[in-house]
Amino acid sequence: EPVPGTVFTPGVRVEGYLRDAEPHVSLEPRFAGSGELVPGDWGTMLKVAAGSFSRPPDPDELAAMRAAGASLSPKQALHIQGGMEQRVGDRLTFTSTLFSIWRDDLTTRSHAFPIPERLGELPVYDGGSGHSFGAEALVRIGVPRRYFAWLTYSLVRNERTDGESPLAVPYAYVAPFDTTHLLGAVGQVHLPWGFRLGARYRVATGMPRNDVTGAVFDADTGRYQQLWGPQGGARFPVFQALDLRVDWTTVFDWFELDLYADLVNINTLFGRPVEGTLYNFDYRETAPRYGLPLIPTIGAKATF
Repeated sequence: EPVPGTVFTPGVRVEGYLRDAEPHVSLEPRFAGSGELVPGDWGTMLKVAAGSFSRPPDPDELAAMRAAGASLSPKQALHIQGGMEQRVGDRLTFTSTLFSIWRDDLTTRSHAFPIPERLGELPVYDGGSGHSFGAEALVRIGVPRRYFAWLTYSLVRNERTDGESPLAVPYAYVAPFDTTHLLGAVGQVHLPWGFRLGARYRVATGMPRNDVTGAVFDADTGRYQQLWGPQGGARFPVFQALDLRVDWTTVFDWFELDLYADLVNINTLFGRPVEGTLYNFDYRETAPRYGLPLIPTIGAKATF
């Protein structure tokens, strides 16, 4: 804390693990900082952060490569973000963040994974890269033990570039889980006799999909081989999810008991979200693959 109201937090994460029976150690420096421009209930704070991150390859990809007599490198990422937090009185807070993430050593799977696309090829190739960037905004309001509500919006772009391989797409494309717009609202209100009522609503741009434009018959295998359109050239319909929760809490001498009931995916009563496409044997007919239906649950939680 070089001056009052300003905090710098440098650090480093050291992580070691075995990859294909070989030891691997990664050093990941991190940094976070914040500076309070205006103190108090109407205060303004600036925040910055950066860090290096890594993780081992996915176990199923590593197993497929081990069977093919090859291996994969750990995946790397560099995160940088900055933003501000503005307090409006003692109940309302507004936060905005700009961020950018660079990824390396990303993998590309064959369409028939874990089987190679063709004889002599590998089921997975690494060396790909990715870039995610965008902005987030969050508004929070609440009074302890009375109510709280969050409203958040994200505008994001996720791009991928494959490494050199027979499976590589020769251009940068939208990453599989890209959602350009994401809006979420969460709220909870305390009711008499220890009850609480909460709800969550999310709406997001549909994720990218790869359409099949046709198929050719492969006499060697006796099956049709699909012909793919542009990578990420289409999107699924807009995704929506509405959840509702009621719970009741009481405190005993030795523990706190929470009884709850959830209704997850209430919006599916008016149409389930589409999360994939199903094809017949020659790829001429299609049908949507739907997500989860309405899920009612009840349960209890004891906290000692």
